[in-house]
Amino acid sequence: MALLQLDESGRLVSVKMLEAPDPDIEKSVLEAIKKWRFGNATSNTGESVRVEGRLTFYFEIINGQALVRNPTL
Repeated sequence: MALLQLDESGRLVSVKMLEAPDPDIEKSVLEAIKKWRFGNATSNTGESVRVEGRLTFYFEIINGQALVRNPTL
């Protein structure tokens, strides 16, 4: 699980891993998140706002290969 903070334009301000099953997975998740591009979030009035949120990743090992899975599928 990672905690993200985005500024008013959707740029990543900070990312912190809250939980990871393995240091290599933690490193890979952090590297991937830093490459992502986010859109800006807006308030009810349409004003761009800073955002903080959590992302949860679900990993599965199949035949020795690690995959990220969507738990809703």
